[in-house]
Amino acid sequence: MRPITDRFRDAIANTHQARVREITVTQPGSSTPVPLDIDAGSVTLSDVGARYTATLSLSPMPGTDVHALVSTPGALFTIRAGISYGAGQSELIDLGVYEATQGNNPLTVGEVPLTLVDQTTRLARCRFTAPWVVSGGTRADAIEAMVTDAIATATVIKLADGGTMPAAMFDRDRLQAIADLAKDGNLDVGFDALGRYVIRAQPALTPTAPVWTARTGNAANIIDASHDHPFDRLYNTVVVIPVDDTQLWSVQTVSVSDPAHPRHPDKVGVVPYFHTSPMITTAAQAVAAGEGILQRLLTTTDHIKATVLGNPALEYGDTLAVVHEATGSDPGLSGTYLLEDFTFDLVSGAQEITARSTDLAELAES
Repeated sequence: MRPITDRFRDAIANTHQARVREITVTQPGSSTPVPLDIDAGSVTLSDVGARYTATLSLSPMPGTDVHALVSTPGALFTIRAGISYGAGQSELIDLGVYEATQGNNPLTVGEVPLTLVDQTTRLARCRFTAPWVVSGGTRADAIEAMVTDAIATATVIKLADGGTMPAAMFDRDRLQAIADLAKDGNLDVGFDALGRYVIRAQPALTPTAPVWTARTGNAANIIDASHDHPFDRLYNTVVVIPVDDTQLWSVQTVSVSDPAHPRHPDKVGVVPYFHTSPMITTAAQAVAAGEGILQRLLTTTDHIKATVLGNPALEYGDTLAVVHEATGSDPGLSGTYLLEDFTFDLVSGAQEITARSTDLAELAES
């Protein structure tokens, strides 16, 4: 969680506290941010794809062509949100640095809709113009080089190295190359709320030190919530496949072997998960990768989904405590969860959050 004062922590638990926001746009070549106002808007944080996205409905500005102002290629937007304490005092929290990816110019006077994405969109746009060769070193160093090649002014924070890697060559897709390196090195990568590119180990639950508590009952900050249990993710087999004929090893398969396991193939059938990686060079590495993936797939994950009095300082990977007080017909709930995503309403301050019960993220087939 981003640093906040005790005063801010107390204020965001109060439904009557005035919420404020600050949105600016800075034109390429300028150092002067121009303030914008909104009639509606939200910021979404995600563990998949771009870390921060936003949708805004910009208010008209007398004497200013708002659409022209915000549609300049390369213009950078910043969003901050927080609390007004009155008497000119406020506390604002950074909520991302963005480029515009979609918008339109209303023919009549009115609001200007705008979609923003953090600078992941630039990494996706600036594909390699020639095959990108990595001769070795750490995965974090390789990722940093790919990021700064596309965004020379980027600040890269390396908190983990992802281990050393073999020589490799990547073709065209810069963002996919970064994703492959991060996955193989068990790294979490993305732009943070300040617009810095952070390379770190995958976040882990810290049950003894949650950064924030969502609760019902006394001093409640949960408006609505549900506790979801998965019944459909029954993977019990991992099939590791060579990317192409340059990987001189055969398909390797790893399955649940314990007949007492609830997901043994005799009970639910063979449910395969397919994996490829250009970083695997031997059959032994393929088996090791398959075994590691299988252990993650066998971890049962439940989710808490809640609408809460918003805390804009939350970040992906934060450990949250969730406390639901017991009633005569409800046994209640108390546990720690890892924050996966949120959508923060910039006007009302309400926030929809999703958090999972394990620090192992659900995997997507590669």
